[in-house]
Amino acid sequence: MDGLGTIFEARGGLSVVATHTDGSLVTYDAPPAAAGEPTLDGGPLKTYVGGSSVRALAPGTNGEVFAFVSNGVNSLVVGLISRREGALLKYGVILDAATADTGQLEALAYDPSLSTNDIQLVTVDPVSLHVTQTIDTGVNPRVQDAHLQTHSLVITKAAVFVYIVTQSMPPAATQTSRLIKVPIGSPSGSLIPTGVTAGLEATAGADGRIYLYDGPARNQVFVVDSTTGSMAVDPDLTAPNGTFVRAVFV
Repeated sequence: MDGLGTIFEARGGLSVVATHTDGSLVTYDAPPAAAGEPTLDGGPLKTYVGGSSVRALAPGTNGEVFAFVSNGVNSLVVGLISRREGALLKYGVILDAATADTGQLEALAYDPSLSTNDIQLVTVDPVSLHVTQTIDTGVNPRVQDAHLQTHSLVITKAAVFVYIVTQSMPPAATQTSRLIKVPIGSPSGSLIPTGVTAGLEATAGADGRIYLYDGPARNQVFVVDSTTGSMAVDPDLTAPNGTFVRAVFV
């Protein structure tokens, strides 16, 4: 949703539909990312089926909305209103995107060409659409005994928070969550301990705190103090036993 209340939806492929507050619809067609041959550790991926699609959206200023397009080999950030483009070469996977109060675009991106690559937090300047900073999350989505389950990118006035949950392969099938805090303007982040049962989803409250819920958290909501990093269950947000919290609005 942009600052005027218009809702932007990626509906598959390169199409984005904007629904204005009066109910009128406008369709935008994003350009494709740069074509390329997918590889893994130097070898071709014979089973790969390519095709660019919009993977994430982030509101900008002055009515602009940015779409992140990827095709498994390269990505592209494009202003849907201005039609400005910025190439994100080698970042073949875009997991999420958001906008900081400074106007800087933040994206969770991944280069899938090497099995040793970690997920990166990529900062993009909204004017030049050039990458100004990358921070390694330390999370490799191709670790042998686990796979990427969920991921969230949430922003407060003070920091960017990356929340990634991986799940080990059966028969154990346990979740491990990582919450990474990157203060606005900082070149590095720090890990906030969350344990293994903090939940699958994350959202930032208007109070600046981070709320973790769903999955192994079940009927509980864990609240993280974004300043101190302390975490505790909020009894006022606890649902009845046997239920799951699926969304939090604070």
